[in-house]
Amino acid sequence: MNTFQTLLKVYWPYLVGLIILIVILSPIRDLLKSTFASLEDGLFGEGNVFGKSQEDTFEDRQKGTIEQIKVNSYTLGKDPSYYSSWAKTMYDAMQGTQYLNRFSSGQIAELRSLNSNELKQIVKEFGVKEKLAVDGLMSLVLPLAASVAGSMTGSLIDWMKSDLDGAEKEQMKSIFSKTGLW
Repeated sequence: MNTFQTLLKVYWPYLVGLIILIVILSPIRDLLKSTFASLEDGLFGEGNVFGKSQEDTFEDRQKGTIEQIKVNSYTLGKDPSYYSSWAKTMYDAMQGTQYLNRFSSGQIAELRSLNSNELKQIVKEFGVKEKLAVDGLMSLVLPLAASVAGSMTGSLIDWMKSDLDGAEKEQMKSIFSKTGLW
């Protein structure tokens, strides 16, 4: 037997126990994360700035920022459902497991044709959402990976900045930079 097999034979019960322990404790991770986030706010005094309560979370502050985006509704040329539909399309494309060519050339052309207020409305409709760092089948097969990797909470712009790369990121940057939000 080689060294690896010997080590595996001796330590496999410990490894299995460790994995079971992590899987059992992973739901507690979110509780600890929220506890330490509110503790951090309290320690650094952010919880009481401008009348905010200590229960305000990072997500609450992001939602407030999204709500403050000013959109001139007179320049919106389409039905409100159009913008919410685009927000859902963007969410589906970014949440999926497909990492190349998430957006068709037709979708890119349509986004380019929108004015800055229409793009801002799509960002507002998207709001603030949480995205697991491990997507798709991998998060089902390996819950531990999803737990350890954590998640990212942010706006559509945050998602695009962290998730896209290469030509797609540059395309979206050139489209959404006219909003002043990129």
